[in-house]
Amino acid sequence: MEVCVVGYLKANPRQIWAFVNLSNLAFRAAYPQDTLFLAAYPGATIDVVGYAAAGHDQVSIEVAGIDQLERLLHDPGIVAAARLLNLHLMRKRTNLYARFHCYDLADKLI
Repeated sequence: MEVCVVGYLKANPRQIWAFVNLSNLAFRAAYPQDTLFLAAYPGATIDVVGYAAAGHDQVSIEVAGIDQLERLLHDPGIVAAARLLNLHLMRKRTNLYARFHCYDLADKLI
């Protein structure tokens, strides 16, 4: 499953969008109510997703624009929620898509 996906709008390649899949448990520790998160990130969306790999503890946050994505990825609550989801995934084992992982990016993030 994807953890962080970044793309651009075909009509305007300079306009990016992104989504980050997170542990819902850790996300709710940081943002117990949607209104708190949406006040901090206007225009963002919170979606319940159903990836089998992550089990029941998952939520997806979508944002538009590089500025909002950078803020999101520097938010301690979001980082903690991403860490927990990744920990759940790593404990499961590797998967068929491991060959598409970007280890250089992972090294840079660590």
